[in-house]
Amino acid sequence: MSLFCVLAALWLLVPSVAVLANRVGARGGWLAVVVLTALTSVVAARGPGTRTEAVPWIPSLEIALRLRVDGLGWLFALLVLGVGAVVLAYSTSYVTEERAGGFFALMTAFAAAMLTLVLADDLVVLFVAWEITTLCSYLLILRVGSAGRAPAARTLLVTVAGGLALLGAVCAIVVRTGTTQLSAALADPAWTQDPVFAGVVAVLVAVAAMTKAAQFPFHSWLPDAMVAPAPVSAYLHAAAMVKAGIYLLMRFAGAASSSPLWPWLLVTVRRGDGAAGRRV
Repeated sequence: MSLFCVLAALWLLVPSVAVLANRVGARGGWLAVVVLTALTSVVAARGPGTRTEAVPWIPSLEIALRLRVDGLGWLFALLVLGVGAVVLAYSTSYVTEERAGGFFALMTAFAAAMLTLVLADDLVVLFVAWEITTLCSYLLILRVGSAGRAPAARTLLVTVAGGLALLGAVCAIVVRTGTTQLSAALADPAWTQDPVFAGVVAVLVAVAAMTKAAQFPFHSWLPDAMVAPAPVSAYLHAAAMVKAGIYLLMRFAGAASSSPLWPWLLVTVRRGDGAAGRRV
């Protein structure tokens, strides 16, 4: 199965599980469990070998829907799909019947965005997926009602600030390297030839990753986010969304390490702590 088929199946699941869960309640979430489990098996079976696929998206800007899987992307894809299947299976006995449709739609949309992020080989696609995970987190925290409004807003402010840092890094990379293709941009000699460029992008990428991964001094959003339902806290704010920051650091490590700032940024941060989530 091609990477695009895997990704398309997950995105098509979003409206499908919403309609089914609205009709039959939380039992409709088993559709998402089955699909995520099947996709986990497909990704696991194909192994960590490098593979790339691309289709045109905005040809005038040379932006394409480029997907690439290597060892790192394969590992994170398994985490997103496998942990997602387990958490959604638990959610079928957790979520209240009248709110099941929206809950499962947002959870599967988050899973699809995360899978897009870890498979993206285009900087624009990566940034769009990054921001969709932020939006899904915000909307899922809001599901607890009035108690979630302030925590959701604070979480959104911090993670959006990180998104702006990533946008700055993306713009700098595209302008300096002349390409939006992630793998080509990371292999560009500009990283070793231009220390100012490497240093600026290293700082921006590190800030973006720290906000998403709840690293000091951006860790305050994580306890706020734990007001969300327990499955949300388990999947987004513990197992997957914070891993987006880790993934970004690992993906850019080879290129950004050309800057002497990079190791100092990584050794001076720590992870924030959280609390248990609430019922939907």
